[in-house]
Amino acid sequence: MIVSFNMMKNSYLVILFLFACSGLSAQSTWGQLSLIRFEMQEDPYGEMQYTPGKFSEMIQKLDGTEIELPGFIVPLEGKKKQKQLFFSLYPYANCFFCGNAGPETVIEVQMDADEYLEYTDQQISLSGIFKFIPGNIDSVMFKLEQAKLV
Repeated sequence: MIVSFNMMKNSYLVILFLFACSGLSAQSTWGQLSLIRFEMQEDPYGEMQYTPGKFSEMIQKLDGTEIELPGFIVPLEGKKKQKQLFFSLYPYANCFFCGNAGPETVIEVQMDADEYLEYTDQQISLSGIFKFIPGNIDSVMFKLEQAKLV
């Protein structure tokens, strides 16, 4: 049997689709959160600007559900115990704020009740209630509330 490039491409698309559709429960991944598209468009003055993101329905379905994410702490108040912080797919030096990563690779975290998270530069996993806030230009678009160290 001869396998053409289009057949291989279609097979990869099916595999990618199945991977993306699996796990809309508590075991979400950064891959699901990256299903966002930004486009460039010309403003009335002839300047190119990014349009607001176009979000996958999968991201919207995660809103209000419990998810678990592996990642790295981006401290807001130095390298000490914190109740509120940013959490990134990438290490601190490569995160959205410091490196070349996109806004879909960072989430704001509010720890549960009286829990505080000790800073580490090692990868950890957090679980909590996912909140999707696409229109707030003053903050990131993803939040994790009632978060706990896994």
